[in-house]
Amino acid sequence: GSRPDAKPSDVIAALERGCSAGDAVSCTWLGERVAAGVGVKADPTRSAQLFGAGCRKGVTSACRLLAVQLTAGVGVKPDPAAAVALLEPACEVGDLDACAELALRYELAAGVARDDKRMVALYRRACAGGVVHACSRLAMASVVGAGMPADPKGGAAQLQLGCDLKDAWACGALASILVQGAKDVPRDVTRALALLEAACAGGDKDGCGQLGVALAQGLSPTPDLPRALQLISSACQAGRQASCGDLGQMYLLGLGTDPDPSRGAGLLDRACRAG
Repeated sequence: GSRPDAKPSDVIAALERGCSAGDAVSCTWLGERVAAGVGVKADPTRSAQLFGAGCRKGVTSACRLLAVQLTAGVGVKPDPAAAVALLEPACEVGDLDACAELALRYELAAGVARDDKRMVALYRRACAGGVVHACSRLAMASVVGAGMPADPKGGAAQLQLGCDLKDAWACGALASILVQGAKDVPRDVTRALALLEAACAGGDKDGCGQLGVALAQGLSPTPDLPRALQLISSACQAGRQASCGDLGQMYLLGLGTDPDPSRGAGLLDRACRAG
């Protein structure tokens, strides 16, 4: 292993040597650093190759990380079905993060037909093993009654627990329920705004985009159009197409910025083409 005080460049060099010598774990760890740009220039094409090398030698986390890139088409040609084919065996041998990723594919029909019962079973398995985000996704399924009887109140309580455990997605998901209200879950805009702040601070682009819209629509006691524009813009840049549409509307109407009809129309067109 590397010394705690080792320079990032030394760690990279050591992992390069290990990977070149055929050590699959070194290839995987190197891939994680190359994907994130830690100690080395970010290169998603190379990280996919490194994860592939690790996966072929049985490192399940490498298979899972490659599957994530294949689903999103990051550094590789998008191939959601190939991602599912990598996640199924990784989950079967006990990689619970892979089970959670596989459940998400069944939830979103990404590379596989939607199957709520299979989704719930996989999320339950991962949640029981301590994967907090799987518990949060399971809670949302409970709120909407996907693959199980609907229990909005119980699901909302579980989402709050996930948010308390620093799952930013859970904070945003609970906020989206509280903005509208649901059966046995009263509308609570003040709490929803606090949850969206937590989601955005935790790096959830949906939370940032939704917070921006809430600020733009005046749901906050102190409307802040410039901040709304900044939040929505950053969510759009992070790939949230709904936020690109929202940003287009702001430029068309001149909300928080000078009107720019051509830029607004371009953003709306982009969001529309992305579906």
